[in-house]
Amino acid sequence: MKTLSSMVILSCLFCGLYCSSSVQLTREEKEKLDYQLQRLISGENVNENLYNVYTAADGTKKYGIIIQSADPEAIRQTGVEVNSISNDIITAKLSIEEIRKIVTLSAVKTIRNTSKTYTQ
Repeated sequence: MKTLSSMVILSCLFCGLYCSSSVQLTREEKEKLDYQLQRLISGENVNENLYNVYTAADGTKKYGIIIQSADPEAIRQTGVEVNSISNDIITAKLSIEEIRKIVTLSAVKTIRNTSKTYTQ
């Protein structure tokens, strides 16, 4: 019984460590995000009025963002849908997971929230 309990506890600890490490961004990746997107991605309780929030057909929340990148094709290759491109400025409506995916790309310089003006 003790062995089973120990195994369950270790499994929970392992899962907790694995899950939390898989969602952590590096310092470099965090610096690509503006303040409001850093808060959103970190899982903080945020006021959604600060974001342009859309609901996809499958019920997923999507957020209007502006991406700075000279390589829009690299972003498209991740499977995310790009709305518009003007020089190195790209607009998109992405879920939190999609934002996490593209922020890891070296081609992405910055990702900003499209919504209201705010201060840090």
